[in-house]
Amino acid sequence: MNNPTKNRLITEDEAIELTMTSNNLTAGLDAIETIALNLKCKDKKEVDQLAGLIAGMKALSTKNSNFLENLVMKF
Repeated sequence: MNNPTKNRLITEDEAIELTMTSNNLTAGLDAIETIALNLKCKDKKEVDQLAGLIAGMKALSTKNSNFLENLVMKF
């Protein structure tokens, strides 16, 4: 069954809210990454993997934030 995607224009306020949420997410990931890197545990490899995963999530969040900021500038 083919379900077509419905598109809806967003308002400027919605775009600003999405941008702010994305920025907050990035800041939270920064804090979590710092905590992970400062953990004292036996398996450093697991901490490094966790930090790498968080860094990847931050990169995606930053891309999203940049996209949304460019979108807001067009309003």
